[in-house]
Amino acid sequence: MASFIVLIACPEKEDSKDYPAELTSITVTQNPIKTVYYVNETFDPAGLVVRAFYSDDSSSEITGYSLSTPDMSSTGTKTITVTFEGKTASFDIEVFDVFGALLDSIEITQNPSKTIYYVNETFDPAGLVVKAVYSDGSLSEITGYSLSTPDMSSAGTKTVTVTFEGKIASFFITVQSVNGDTGDLGVIIY
Repeated sequence: MASFIVLIACPEKEDSKDYPAELTSITVTQNPIKTVYYVNETFDPAGLVVRAFYSDDSSSEITGYSLSTPDMSSTGTKTITVTFEGKTASFDIEVFDVFGALLDSIEITQNPSKTIYYVNETFDPAGLVVKAVYSDGSLSEITGYSLSTPDMSSAGTKTVTVTFEGKIASFFITVQSVNGDTGDLGVIIY
């Protein structure tokens, strides 16, 4: 009986260096020099450094990426997306108003001159003082806010809401029936 040994030629493993490494991710390694802006300033990416990471564990600094356009017309934290060959990374900038700080909240510092009404009287906000509270602790009296319309057709305590640039504060007025009943007690004893 004869034995045969069969030798099969195997192609040599191809050198992985013959194929370019695949891009696996990108990251922002250095934010732009300027990351704080005022409303309506132009964003400047100068100083931004982006690095690409590849499947062969190599990395390199890259250019030729694209950046999303931040909305510079309003205050707040703006996220800018960096895109390169289908991969994304992001960084944030801050846009402040003319006071150099972000609007944190609004507050009623003085109620309207008139806070007690009779049913069906017209609400009058005269005397109302609203202030903006900024992230640096500063306060500034504001106008241009909007007010909710209280229901003046029934007696009771009514909430009036003040809204300014997405921030809300409120105050109360009292609407009484003609005999002075606020509608809360049900019975008035004389």
